[in-house]
Amino acid sequence: GCGKTSLVISVIPHVVKAGGYFIGQKLDQFSSSPIALVLNAFDMLPPLVLEKCNQHEVESIKRDLGCIFGDQLASLVRLLPNAALLRTSTQSSTPSQLDGKLRIDYTLQLFARIISS
Repeated sequence: GCGKTSLVISVIPHVVKAGGYFIGQKLDQFSSSPIALVLNAFDMLPPLVLEKCNQHEVESIKRDLGCIFGDQLASLVRLLPNAALLRTSTQSSTPSQLDGKLRIDYTLQLFARIISS
């Protein structure tokens, strides 16, 4: 009731103009899990990247994901299924022995950093 949604909506054209992405989620305090909304928002990014980026940018993101996550890329895909869209054909789809050691917040930070660079 204090204008948070209106504020966000007013910023969207500036984000788009600057070449950024906007993914919206509505939190229903009675039925939604905040972490589920965040994960869902991040999971919407890979299809958006494929739609909005040129082939060179997509290949660069795929390469960066492989370099930074290495054999832990499968962990990211388990967390964000659409991240599989940004996996190269040579990258493993099976979680490694270290699966589960990446914390969710760190994983999402890395993913967001790669997408935004």
